[in-house]
Amino acid sequence: MGKMTDHDELLDDSFRLLGRMTAGVAHDLNNYLTVLRVSIDLLEQRGSDRLLWERAREAIESAIDLNRNLLEYARGAKPEPRAVDLSALVQRVLGLVQRLITPSIVVVVDEAGDLPPVRGVAPELEQLVLNLILNACDAMTRGGELRLRLRAPGPSAVVLDVMDTGCGGVRAIASGEAHAPSTKPGRHGRGLGLGIVRAVADRHRAVLKVNAREGGGTIATVILEPWPA
Repeated sequence: MGKMTDHDELLDDSFRLLGRMTAGVAHDLNNYLTVLRVSIDLLEQRGSDRLLWERAREAIESAIDLNRNLLEYARGAKPEPRAVDLSALVQRVLGLVQRLITPSIVVVVDEAGDLPPVRGVAPELEQLVLNLILNACDAMTRGGELRLRLRAPGPSAVVLDVMDTGCGGVRAIASGEAHAPSTKPGRHGRGLGLGIVRAVADRHRAVLKVNAREGGGTIATVILEPWPA
């Protein structure tokens, strides 16, 4: 077998990148389809529940946005960053996944007043928040508290903390690995959702910190740039 040329290596890298992107999109599409399936199952029992219809519609719209982003990347285009209301985005994601969170998990949202918008691509930030929430919940197999804290410690940063009381330990995404080991108890996957979090943070030039919490659990901190005033 002949030695690989620079062209061959470039193609090989491109195929690996395409594979990671495809796997990431498939992973998050599965999340949205799970929300949709649960909503439809409940709608069969309570067809007049307007909130369930809204959640199902939001899951479909999120999946469409995710697919549109992938097509833009495939064409070589980069989504244009805009001012994103992070508080509204977090509430939207929580609304989508609320029926996937077991009753034994208490969800708490702490939000500072007058939170400025952040600079970002909304569908991608939604992927980041979605995966942090689901991974935190998966780490709490016996229940616990999921706490999301939104704050602006200064004029140059908007911070999202996602805290759990689970047994997942410190997540390997802090090391910068594209595919972190799974932190979900009893599972031995590649932790693809965590790789997505890292990739989105990198594309947004965001700081991502993951640490163990005193007393147990994990805190994932994402520091984003505010939208220029």
